[in-house]
Amino acid sequence: AESVATVIADAIRAGHYDALVPQIKSINESFQNGLISRYTGAIASNHLLKAKAVNKVLPHIAAAYSNQDKVALIVVDGMAYWQYVVLREHLSKSGISTQDSAIYSWLPSITMLSRQAIFRGDSPLQDYKQNPGNESKLWSEFWEEKGIIAADIQYIYDGDDFDIFSTTKRLALVTVELDEKMHASTDNSDLMALTENWARRFVDKIATLKNAGFVVYLTTDHGNLLSKGWRNLTSQEKTFLYKDGSRGTRHLIYENLTEMKGFIANNPEAEMIQHQNWLAFSGNQCFQKTGTDMITHGGSHFLEVIVPFVKI
Repeated sequence: AESVATVIADAIRAGHYDALVPQIKSINESFQNGLISRYTGAIASNHLLKAKAVNKVLPHIAAAYSNQDKVALIVVDGMAYWQYVVLREHLSKSGISTQDSAIYSWLPSITMLSRQAIFRGDSPLQDYKQNPGNESKLWSEFWEEKGIIAADIQYIYDGDDFDIFSTTKRLALVTVELDEKMHASTDNSDLMALTENWARRFVDKIATLKNAGFVVYLTTDHGNLLSKGWRNLTSQEKTFLYKDGSRGTRHLIYENLTEMKGFIANNPEAEMIQHQNWLAFSGNQCFQKTGTDMITHGGSHFLEVIVPFVKI
């Protein structure tokens, strides 16, 4: 993840990302082999020595620190590993060092499931409603169960005042700004410019947390991928999907497994991975009009699934 992300960042800056596409495709095809078994092992792994998946982030932190230690978790929605490389460069320029590792996003790699898994510290629930209020509640409930009082727990979301309480021992900082920039971008060059500008500003918040005496961790719920339009779903195909969060540009969640198997049989050209009741694009296809390019997420591509987990 580290070496590939660094090369991708350099290539995007130089305007040569397209030249890497065959190599990225080859790496991803290798990554998909045995992905489900490795992913299943990661989400069930022991968290004491390291977190291997997003659902193990909070248990890992809880095991490493006492209730009196000040710990902050930053979750940057939608940040690909190569974008973290850009942020790290700006951190380094400010004299801030990092200890880097990579973990698995939840599958499918969507916010409703993967960010929920971070804040639940456990497997996500399909019926969960994704919003800052519910996320803040999960954050508080996790730490209260560990014996930390409510007054020592804080959650900050984009738009909230960046005002850290003097009593805070566990702080969550969630930013969706980079995710919004990602969805608004039409190519990686645009996203690189937006990421550079964001990273320059975001370093200040990280420095503020460090100066306030926090041990700072940083991760994301999923990465992103420059995807190619395959085709739009038909009205009939949408009918058989699970309710909220059941479909995105790169994933489908089914209520009826027979219908899921039918979709696979009727669309052999779709590069999809199947597990339990969901399908996700494993290549660079997405549910958009043919010929449309978009940067998105939700599939099982390694650029979406392998994400940074960093101690700053």
